[in-house]
Amino acid sequence: MAKPVVIVVGADKGGVGKTTVSRTLLDYFSANNVQTRASTPNRRAAR
Repeated sequence: MAKPVVIVVGADKGGVGKTTVSRTLLDYFSANNVQTRASTPNRRAAR
């Protein structure tokens, strides 16, 4: 069994492609039968 890996896609600025990169990674992993889990942090809690 492979070790779990955490991939964080983030940036301070909006409109830089975070969602595009995240979706592309999820699509790639799905096509290669890699189990994934994605989440979005609660921005209100971070403030």
